[in-house]
Formats: sequence, structure tokens, C-alpha cells
Amino acid sequence: MSTRRKSLCVCLVILVGLVFFSGCGKSSQRAIIGKWEQKQDTGWGVYNTLTLKFSKDKKVTYSVSSKYVQSSLTGKYEFIEKDKIRFNWDEGGTEVYKFEISKDRLFLTSVVSQKFWS
Repeated sequence: MSTRRKSLCVCLVILVGLVFFSGCGKSSQRAIIGKWEQKQDTGWGVYNTLTLKFSKDKKVTYSVSSKYVQSSLTGKYEFIEKDKIRFNWDEGGTEVYKFEISKDRLFLTSVVSQKFWS
């Protein structure tokens, strides 16, 4: 497993409490569309910006950027239940998260991770 991929997976698992772009009062599945960001303190005086972008055409981009890191994953997302979302990454692997939108925050909790490496 590449270091880049490991760091992206780890960051995605802890990606909670993102700033919300879309308007409130919509269903959770429509409200997720837009850009969500979180600042993460690495503990070494470096801050990562974690970003998830959801588009209407079911595409998702996850990126990590900081002074030293610029990396991203792309893929597709699908709602598998009212409160569960599946990420199918273009580089391989599938991850399932329970999600909740509360006011201006998106909460993601890992349910299942299936990674396939070649």
C-alpha cells in the first residue's frame, strides 16, 4: 500500500465535522452536494486541509493539502441506505460510512472498508 494512499485513508476515517457548503432544510442526500472542509492539526505545527466535494452526477473528490502534502482521490458515491454512503474509489477499494448532516456539519463514521490492491 502506498504511503499516499495510507495517509488518505487514515485522513478520510477521521474526517468529521466538515464545514458545510449546501443549504439547510434539504434531504440529507441532496444536502450533501457541495464542498466540505476540515482543518486538521497534525501535532507538528502543520495543518492539513481535508476536503470532500460531492457533485450532482455522483462524483466525489477527496483531497488533502498542506505545506508538504498535495494529494487526492476521485471516485463515485452512492447512497445505499437513508443514512449510509458508499465510496467507490477510481484507484480501487470501497468504503462505507454512516453519515449525518446537522446544521452546517457533516459527520462520517466508518462502517465497512474493503480495499483491493493490485
